[in-house]
Amino acid sequence: MHTPFTGLNKVVDRPEEALFFAFCEYHTNQYGFATSIGADKFMGRMEGCIKSAQAGVEMIAYEYLRPFSLQLAAHNLIANCLDPLRLFKIASLPYPKDKDSIDYRCVFEARRNFAIALQLLLIELADPDRLVADDLARIDDLSRERLFSAGKSIELFALGRRDNNGRVTKPPALYQSKRKARQAYAALTRDGVECVLDSFLCRIVEVVGVTYAIYAINRWKRPISTLLKLEANRNFYDRRGWKYVVVGVGSGKCGRFRAGLREDARKFHNITHSSLWRDQICMDMETIASASSPFTHIAYWDLKTLGRFVRGDDDSRVSARIEQIVTSLPDHMSVIYSREFDNHHLYKCKQVFEILAPRWFPHHGVNWQSKSVRDQLERWWKNQLL
Repeated sequence: MHTPFTGLNKVVDRPEEALFFAFCEYHTNQYGFATSIGADKFMGRMEGCIKSAQAGVEMIAYEYLRPFSLQLAAHNLIANCLDPLRLFKIASLPYPKDKDSIDYRCVFEARRNFAIALQLLLIELADPDRLVADDLARIDDLSRERLFSAGKSIELFALGRRDNNGRVTKPPALYQSKRKARQAYAALTRDGVECVLDSFLCRIVEVVGVTYAIYAINRWKRPISTLLKLEANRNFYDRRGWKYVVVGVGSGKCGRFRAGLREDARKFHNITHSSLWRDQICMDMETIASASSPFTHIAYWDLKTLGRFVRGDDDSRVSARIEQIVTSLPDHMSVIYSREFDNHHLYKCKQVFEILAPRWFPHHGVNWQSKSVRDQLERWWKNQLL
């Protein structure tokens, strides 16, 4: 949140224009000012971003840090402030000497919310949600043209046994009948076996006598999720992202499927490179393990491809970063049901605790370096799991 709160001393007709001028003066690129929306639209957009910033801060406190949420609640003066000028004026006040005072916290929260709002505005100006949605829709169209069999789909039911950590480490049993899947689930449950039953509506890919049942997931990163990566000083490709889960693999004409395992995911990963990743979908790099984040658990596994989606004609070509993930059925189910930090929710909790908590709530009476605080949060996080 490295945003200046001084230097608003230009001679203009209105305070709104002064704030907009300061924004433009600070946020420039090689072509000049980084926006052309004008002062009035800027104020309206900033008001919406301040509201989103407040909602984001409240969501982080409630969803990930709830045992301390009462201590993390915003000062009333900040919680009720959507006016960019008023919030800026509070943020511009000097900090009081007493860091434990309510006034110090009020100034900090004003600076925090204003900085988050600016970041959200910059994300939207640089990469509007509308373009993200349009690009993902076009990529999905291309996948149906190049990769998936037209008009073919199948619903598969996966019954997986959980180990002591909640992971699905053995190949799940696949059923095409919901009734049979439920009967098998009930029988295992009666025998005291901890298991999970999931359904997947899959698209079909047919390659040289092998049929892949693929569950496709849209991984469009919303601005708050993008902001989390920016706060961690990490590059992000997955604002436009998608994930392919190799649910089942069949061969011949029997119509039966077995669970898709890591070796199947590797083969399908290569199939996408030869069929989908060409022309407008350009590969930057391929990774075979998701080790790009320091928070990635050793048990987590997928195959990641990074690249760019090119839109426009030869005279106006624009590219946007994209990310594809391919994984196996047991790994996907473990991401949902594990009770360790390869679980996606726990992974996110760890990120929030180590990155956002000390930055967004440093003056709220919680020692984020304390082992007892972390242990208390870990117990609460895990108690929320299935």
